[in-house]
Amino acid sequence: MKKLLSLLAIFLIVLSCSQETFTISFSADKGGTLSNNGGEYEAGQTVTVSAIPLPGYIFKSWSDGDTNPVRTIEVTSETTLTALFIMVISADEVYSQIIDGPDRDEALKSFVRAFIKDAERHGVDLSHVNVDGAKMQWWDLKEDEGISAGSYFSCDPVNVYLRWGGAKWSWHPLSNSDIDKLLIMWHELGHDILGLAHTCEGGQIMSGRHSFCQGPEIPLDREYKTVNWMTFDDEDPYLNFQRAVDDMFAGTRQYYVECRTSFTSKGYEGSLIID
Repeated sequence: MKKLLSLLAIFLIVLSCSQETFTISFSADKGGTLSNNGGEYEAGQTVTVSAIPLPGYIFKSWSDGDTNPVRTIEVTSETTLTALFIMVISADEVYSQIIDGPDRDEALKSFVRAFIKDAERHGVDLSHVNVDGAKMQWWDLKEDEGISAGSYFSCDPVNVYLRWGGAKWSWHPLSNSDIDKLLIMWHELGHDILGLAHTCEGGQIMSGRHSFCQGPEIPLDREYKTVNWMTFDDEDPYLNFQRAVDDMFAGTRQYYVECRTSFTSKGYEGSLIID
C-alpha cells in the first residue's frame, strides 16, 4: 500500500511539473507589428514570433539585443520581449522618392513634392503649393560658416524660394546614415510653406535658438540649439524625427511667423500660437 501511495505521489508531482505554465509577452515598438503577441504556455513548449516592419521602417533588434527578426523561444520562465524598429529613408514611401542631385532646382522640387506628401499623410492639404515654381539660391559660404539654409517666402503659402550654402549641400548627401539635409530642408519648408517660426523648445523640426524663437525653453534640452542635432534613430522619443514631424504637421507647440495665422493664410494679421 505504501509503495502504491509513493508511486501515486511521484505521479502527481510529475503531472504537476508538466502542467506548469508561464506568461510569454511580445510587443512591438513604434514602426512595426508582430505575428504573435504571446500568451500562456506550458514549460517546454516552443513559441515563434516574427517582427514585421511597417512601411518606412526596418527591424533593429529585440529588447534583449537579439537582431534576428524571427525568434523561437523554448518556454522555461516568464518572458517579455519588445521588437524595436528604426525609420530609414530608403524604406519610407515618401522620403525614398527624393532626388538628391547637383541640379538644385530639380532637387528642391523633389524635396517639396515629398514635403507635400508627408503633409498629406498627416492630414494636411498643401496642394496649393507651386512645386514647379520652386527656386533655390546658392549662398557662397566658406566651409566653416555655420548658416546653411534660409527661407525667403514665409508670408506666401504658395511659392517656395530658399537659400542654401553650396558647400553644405554637397557635404550632406541624403542617406540612411546622414539625414542632416532632410532635417534642414523640412525646417526651411516649415518656414516657407507652413509659415512656422522658430520654437525655443529643442527636439522640434522648427527648433532654433540661434536666432529669435518663440515659446518656452524646455530644461531637459537646454544645450539644444537647432534642428541639426536631431538624429533619425535616436532612441529618446523626445528627439525622434518622426515624432517631431508629427508635431509639426499637427501644429503641436508650433508658432506662426508674424504674417501668418494658418498653414494657408497670407498677410499680416499678427502671430498666433498653434496648440
